[in-house]
Amino acid sequence: MAEAYRLAHGARRRHWYLEPNLFLEELTDLDLDDRARRALREALKAYRRGLYLACASMLGVVFEAAWYRAANSLRPTGSLADAVQQERTARMQELVASRLRGVDGIPATLPQELLAHAALLRELRNYGVHPAGPVRDDLERYLEEEACGLLILQTHHYLTRLVGAVEAATPTQEP
Repeated sequence: MAEAYRLAHGARRRHWYLEPNLFLEELTDLDLDDRARRALREALKAYRRGLYLACASMLGVVFEAAWYRAANSLRPTGSLADAVQQERTARMQELVASRLRGVDGIPATLPQELLAHAALLRELRNYGVHPAGPVRDDLERYLEEEACGLLILQTHHYLTRLVGAVEAATPTQEP
């Protein structure tokens, strides 16, 4: 029943998660670059304008940028360094998640949750920028106001969790 109701366009209130500076407030440790912050601003602007496909696609860009920042914070070596250098995003995310597993202070399920959200955003981004192929109802449902708004909130949640996990897993520098 909730899907049948929508706020009138002019009745929308400003929510904190639609303000880029507030959205990024807890994410300063990720040190997102200018392009990633621009992608976030554009994602939130697209949402406010009812452009949910653009919003979801740009959220995928932001989340991917955050994963690369996380990988670099973990001082990548070996196969993780190779995945970062070769821009093999899915592989890099798997390797970062692997580094997060078993670290004190990181819930056991968090790496898999982060991977699941990353996979969803990657699917949405690819679905948005590669229009060939059949309509996918499993992804189309995220391209409506309520579901896309929830996607924004979930992305913020997982970005803050990623920040905390990377902090817990980052090797400390010797004095």
